Amino acid sequence: MHVFLSGGTGHTGTAFTKELLSRGQVVTVLARPSSVPKIPSGAAVAPGDALNAPTFENQIGAADTFVHLVGGRASGSLEGTRIPRD
Repeated sequence: MHVFLSGGTGHTGTAFTKELLSRGQVVTVLARPSSVPKIPSGAAVAPGDALNAPTFENQIGAADTFVHLVGGRASGSLEGTRIPRD
């Protein structure tokens, strides 16, 4: 199986990529140029930006599945925020 993975250079994505590779899967990781060194050995690189589809959409076609693990950081602080409970 060929997996196209966005978010493959983060903590979870790197571990997931390594696991897929250890199971003999073909993995292509979407990455900005500055993140390419974080891609585990054995995975292919798809240069692009996960927040800008035209930079990578033509590279997905060969994959059997697309896994999206891109996360974001919350801006500001949640300190003092109350979350209602039912």
